[in-house]
Amino acid sequence: MLFKTKEMKNMVLKNIEKIEISVLCLQNKGVRNKYYNWKFYFNE
Repeated sequence: MLFKTKEMKNMVLKNIEKIEISVLCLQNKGVRNKYYNWKFYFNE
């Protein structure tokens, strides 16, 4: 991926970290399957 600015790259990296943290939290709560079903439902 190409980023026009360093700020843009940092913003994207921060968003990726937030998503990873959210997934870890969901895994810890035992609702990972519900989350993935919901995700696939909206992707189709």
